[in-house]
Amino acid sequence: MTAFYQTVGLASSRAGPFVEVRALVDTGCTFTWVSGLILRTLGVSPDSTMEFETADGRVIEREVAEAVVLIDGKASTTKIIFCDEGTVALLGVHTLEAFLLTVDPVNERLVPVRGLLKALSNRISMFEYEKRVRPETAEGLFDKLTTNGTSHSKKMSTTK
Repeated sequence: MTAFYQTVGLASSRAGPFVEVRALVDTGCTFTWVSGLILRTLGVSPDSTMEFETADGRVIEREVAEAVVLIDGKASTTKIIFCDEGTVALLGVHTLEAFLLTVDPVNERLVPVRGLLKALSNRISMFEYEKRVRPETAEGLFDKLTTNGTSHSKKMSTTK
């Protein structure tokens, strides 16, 4: 698979100012990584730390913040990892998904995709979902789904 770069804008808020950063598109990277010096200069302050496993198996801890990323004129907030000065900026999959973008490695570009909302409807019924997540409302939902409002519904236990 080929590697390619994408120029993105970064800011601490949607109002800007934005600074352009050339980032390596990296689908093996969860979040976007940018120099801590650049982020601090923009006024982005870390709000937590997270652990990451590197390609060679080491576990490292880095500061994390929310920042605004601009790609092709569209802005979105995303998690940004503070990396060391001199480290190549990486455009991670979390940011790509926030923009509904995927990688076209042959043409070395980002391409738009539709968001997906399939897993829940294909794997679990509405009643099963409610029974697991909100058992207190599942019984009423069962009545609605099975009787269309008539009075001959069966009562069902919602205990686990």
